[in-house]
Amino acid sequence: QVTKERKAYGEMMKRVGTENEDLQSQLRTRREQAAALEEKLRGLVEEGAAIRVELEARRQEHVAMDGRERQLAAQLRTALQQQHLDQGRIEELLAASEELSEEKSRIEQRNSEVHRQLALKVAEIEVTSDML
Repeated sequence: QVTKERKAYGEMMKRVGTENEDLQSQLRTRREQAAALEEKLRGLVEEGAAIRVELEARRQEHVAMDGRERQLAAQLRTALQQQHLDQGRIEELLAASEELSEEKSRIEQRNSEVHRQLALKVAEIEVTSDML
């Protein structure tokens, strides 16, 4: 009976030993898998950090471009307003130029009339002088 129990105990210990070895092997495999996954995760975290840095750089570029775009739009508005003012000033100067041309024409007509009258007076004086 004792021999049977020892034999059964020995077989049970062998099974436990074999199971223990199997479990130890599975544990080593799982630890290796976990280490590989941790390494992969570290790589992904590093990639994520690099992507975040790139995204922030692009966001800052967009902010700068938006600012430059607003600045150019403001400059364009100012230039258009100045152009409008300049156009108004040009129109004023053209109107003044037309008025001056008309005034010049009237003065030239008056001068022509005065010269004609002066010529008549000179002729009248010459005739009178000749008669004397």
